[in-house]
Amino acid sequence: SFPTRRSSDLPIIENVEQWLQVQNADAVVWKVANEAAAKQVVDILAQGVAMPLIAAAPESMVSIYREQWQNMGAHAVLTDNDIEAV
Repeated sequence: SFPTRRSSDLPIIENVEQWLQVQNADAVVWKVANEAAAKQVVDILAQGVAMPLIAAAPESMVSIYREQWQNMGAHAVLTDNDIEAV
């Protein structure tokens, strides 16, 4: 399914395939639900991002990855325990 759209162009995505579809967005929120998604964010940041990338992840992921994401260029890291993988 296509990423969720909100007013002003702020798509909410969950994977690399969706990332590739939102390259014209003003900013992107990446919902990080698991370790694989966390590593995808690292890979994308390593390539450089043209728009603000906001990582939203459960506290367990934020505690591990926040510093790395921010050091690599994430514009914000949000704690969202509602997106814990089931």
